[in-house]
Amino acid sequence: MISGIVPKLKGLLNEWVYEHTETFLISYPRSGNHWVRFIVEWFSGRPTLGVKGNLRDAPIHKNQFSSTKNPLSHVAAFKMPILRKGHYCEYFDSQVKRRGQAVRLILILRDPFECITRHKGKVLKQDLNHYMLLVQKFHDYGGKKHLVYYEDLLATPQDEIERLLKFLGISLRRVGLFMRQYDSLVQLSRTARGREWSGSVSGEDPHFHKRQCDPKVLPGWREYIKSEFPERLHYVERYLSVVAL
Repeated sequence: MISGIVPKLKGLLNEWVYEHTETFLISYPRSGNHWVRFIVEWFSGRPTLGVKGNLRDAPIHKNQFSSTKNPLSHVAAFKMPILRKGHYCEYFDSQVKRRGQAVRLILILRDPFECITRHKGKVLKQDLNHYMLLVQKFHDYGGKKHLVYYEDLLATPQDEIERLLKFLGISLRRVGLFMRQYDSLVQLSRTARGREWSGSVSGEDPHFHKRQCDPKVLPGWREYIKSEFPERLHYVERYLSVVAL
């Protein structure tokens, strides 16, 4: 009897935790949310949650790192999670309906032709629509929100990390320490085992997977985005020029 009660109690506790997580992180898959969650856990000392119901998508501090010391060993597993991630908006919508605009929202954007090709092997209309739906959700949300461009996070990490920490109300006191360890922490995040998705195989090339696309199809997809989502182009204009290749 007790053996049957424990899983139910654990399930109720997990549901309560999800219901009371204060910040949602949304992105199309393979857009860099693992690295963002790593950063947040490192600075906050609090766990982040993966997609609801996906047991493989664990808090980052539970990954297996190639270092003798877990760089996130200071994260307190018993503390209330600081954020949870999602690739769709249904659960975020239900939380906003229940709790109003007290919920905070973070959107990570990465070149859609890069992250979609990396995730699916090729660009499909349904995936571009999925990507732009997240942009639309972010644009329409009237509560506290923060936009992270993954390419900017790689190019100017200290500036982008400080912006993110300020949004989350986390002290900037340890930024200098993090930046002194930056290269090794990036590598540990990329090579960690136990991730929902494997780490980067592209090194420092932000267009590695995009270059695998048939160059003849990309102009058509650019025009599709421009024609179907004209009011949201300012979010993705950086990705639509030929120079971006």
